[in-house]
Amino acid sequence: MFRSLRKGSRPVYFQQENTSVKIRAKCFESEINGSTAILRLTLKPVNANQSQDEKLLHKEAIIFASLADETIIEGFLAHKKISPNKILEYKLEILSREKKLNLDVIPKIEILSSVRYLYLNVKNG
Repeated sequence: MFRSLRKGSRPVYFQQENTSVKIRAKCFESEINGSTAILRLTLKPVNANQSQDEKLLHKEAIIFASLADETIIEGFLAHKKISPNKILEYKLEILSREKKLNLDVIPKIEILSSVRYLYLNVKNG
């Protein structure tokens, strides 16, 4: 099962061991594949600084990613709920520089100052 969550671009925050970056992303999608829920996005840097940050994602391990877009969060959670399969695994697929980064993640929802965030903590990240 596949669902488009948002076509426009939104910022995604990435925490790495030595740095944190915020990069615009587009084409947010959710897919249920067996017992795995996948959140997929395509990075779309909007300036030279974000392009430089995007290069770092390919060199240094990602600890977690987060986003605060209510439409994406609600769509992902709703898609997961309607799945006939029990979801046992979660993945984050990042399409970047014509490569796909596949990360096994543990999702967590947090509310900070009345804003809901989806954190995707990378297993072994």
